[in-house]
Amino acid sequence: MARQPQVVACKSLGCFFLITASLAFGGCASEPLPQVEIVDRWPAPVVSNDPRPVYEVAPLAYVPPDGSRGAELYRKCAPCHSIAPDGPHGIGPKLFGVAGGPIAAGNYAYSDALLNKDGMWDDASLDAFIASPRNAVPGSKMSFRGIENPQDRADLILFLKSQR
Repeated sequence: MARQPQVVACKSLGCFFLITASLAFGGCASEPLPQVEIVDRWPAPVVSNDPRPVYEVAPLAYVPPDGSRGAELYRKCAPCHSIAPDGPHGIGPKLFGVAGGPIAAGNYAYSDALLNKDGMWDDASLDAFIASPRNAVPGSKMSFRGIENPQDRADLILFLKSQR
């Protein structure tokens, strides 16, 4: 009596090799193969209805920040923000001394959202704001969409910290 091959659906490559090997080495035997229950050991991905993107706050593989790369990245900020110690505010506030300083400091017309935000511009708050100003401070007037790359943000923050 000829055996019919069994078809088993499986999500992992390991299961494919297990099934292939059992068919190749045991497929010609006259006794039936034992039934195997295949369990997917990976949890289902978490699905969110939140349309806002999720950003990593820290790099996955640590690479020390590079201030010279941060200076190059600052060019994205320069059209709106001055970095000179006695420079004027532009479209946005000047950024000299911002790292480590209070949020919404200086003589600038900040949004109510920033004026009502307490705290200091530490690494974590700068990182979140640079990643997505609108997500970090809902109601912010800053129209920049953010910098997604965590290493770029770390480099830029190191540059800003050097401007004190």
